[in-house]
Amino acid sequence: MENPISSDHEFISPPAGSWIRFLRSYGPTPNNLNLFDEYVTGALNRAKVKPIALSSPHLAVMQLRAASGAPGSILIAGTAGDGKTYHCRSLWMSLGGAAKAWAAPDLVKTLDLADGRSAVFVKDLSELSDEQSDAVMDLLERSVLGEENAKFAVIATNHGQILERLRDLGIRQSRAHPLRKPIQEAFLVSGGLPDRLALYDLSRTAHRQFLEEVISAVAGHPEWENCKRCALQAEGRVCPIFENRNRLMGSVNGARFADRLGDLVEISRLNGWHLPVRDLLALVSNIILGHPNAKEDLMSCSEVGRIQSAGVIEKGSLYENAFGVNLPRRRAMDRSVFKAFSTFGIGEETSNGSDGLLVYGADDAKLSEAFKRFVGSDPVYGATAAYLAAQQHYLEGDEAARIDGGQEDFLSHLAAQRRRFFFTLPENERNYVADAQA
Repeated sequence: MENPISSDHEFISPPAGSWIRFLRSYGPTPNNLNLFDEYVTGALNRAKVKPIALSSPHLAVMQLRAASGAPGSILIAGTAGDGKTYHCRSLWMSLGGAAKAWAAPDLVKTLDLADGRSAVFVKDLSELSDEQSDAVMDLLERSVLGEENAKFAVIATNHGQILERLRDLGIRQSRAHPLRKPIQEAFLVSGGLPDRLALYDLSRTAHRQFLEEVISAVAGHPEWENCKRCALQAEGRVCPIFENRNRLMGSVNGARFADRLGDLVEISRLNGWHLPVRDLLALVSNIILGHPNAKEDLMSCSEVGRIQSAGVIEKGSLYENAFGVNLPRRRAMDRSVFKAFSTFGIGEETSNGSDGLLVYGADDAKLSEAFKRFVGSDPVYGATAAYLAAQQHYLEGDEAARIDGGQEDFLSHLAAQRRRFFFTLPENERNYVADAQA
């Protein structure tokens, strides 16, 4: 179907197009699991927009430690996605290092400081050869044990990699490496390190707090102001990207969506899931941009007109995107955040009361008032034309119609509405909905 505004200049060059393309670089696309810091930095340079700014409490302490002249080395530890490379690069830049030198392919970089010392940076210990690793581990040991004051190491590493390198080096040197045990104990419980070794473990984060910060930084970014003058939402059109952003910010149901998303993140943490900042950024980006009909399942401005014309806006529902429903299952399960959320069974598990409301509410006099409030009040992601048509097909079609895709179509809509209910039902109304059919 021809897009009715395809000839409009603002559609061809949407005012927030560069920002949306940049935001996609944070999303769960197939190509951004590796070299994430470099990938996003390149996208930022191409988009020429203000970066997404997140607080880095560890970074300020690292900078003070490195600039103070205190002897000894620095370890930046964490799991994939915790921001090790970002912190390492930021420390390099804060100490006077050039961005061009950081982008150079050499794996070990030396920065001469104004006070006469030299800092040896390793942005990823796992990339080093055994020979390079042995040299860095030697510098680490000598600087920590007080044998070296003119040089110090700044090493980004995951927990297992540094312990494995120290163990292997110790075995080859026929000794127990003096740093392995204190570093291992520091990973398990804080403290116990030599005074000349500063360890910053980025995996020790408060997930809910970081989620709130990511939502604020992404959904509150100043580039969204450009969307207000975009033809894609003129004359009553609904842009699913801007709609999702506004709902994430609390324009519908107050702050309920963000609060309940925070509940999922916090319960996941208590269940033993570690959700790195990279996954939280991917989650929020997917919430705003997710759509199964878009390229790589994430919308760009250039695709919104086609989605509007095809009448499939509801497939980009943020209530579905929060669980990665827009993504191929394998790609969704590659992300710990979607894997963690899948364990809750939201959309699959339900109650007779809520399903009764969703299935029969439009026609049942006892349920119609509740249906209007909880479903009919949301024409974008609730009582959409596609949902109501699937509902009628399910209720009125013969058995052949139900078997021939009709039942499956409605059950898919039903699962989507259950997820929407999870995020939108007021606390004081949950029992009402559960008991609505009684």
